[in-house]
Amino acid sequence: MAMRIGTTMPALEGATEWFGGTQAHAEEAVMGHPTLVHFWSASCGICEENLPRVGQWRDEKKEQGPRVIAVHMPRYEAVPMVEEKATV
Repeated sequence: MAMRIGTTMPALEGATEWFGGTQAHAEEAVMGHPTLVHFWSASCGICEENLPRVGQWRDEKKEQGPRVIAVHMPRYEAVPMVEEKATV
C-alpha cells in the first residue's frame, strides 16, 4: 500500500505489546505530523546500527515535529533486551 502525505496511519494489527502507550495513543500523537514507521529487530545488526540514526533524524528535524513509531519484529521467539533498545 502506497503511503502519501495526509494518508491515515494504517492499523498495526498483530501488535502484541506497546511500550509507552497504545495504538490509539500512537495514532493521536502522529496526527498532523510527519511520521517514520521504523521496522526493526533486536537480533539484526543493521537494525541496531540504524537505531541511533533514526533518533538523530528525529532530533535534526525537531522543528518540523516528526514522530517515530518503532515496530520490533523479532526474528526469533526469545529476543532479549527489547525494552532497552526500543528507546530511540
